[in-house]
Amino acid sequence: HWAGPVLDKEPRAGLGS
Repeated sequence: HWAGPVLDKEPRAGLGS
């Protein structure tokens, strides 16, 4: 997820950072 590794579990982006 774009918000970072904490929200990386979100399927919207899934890339983290």
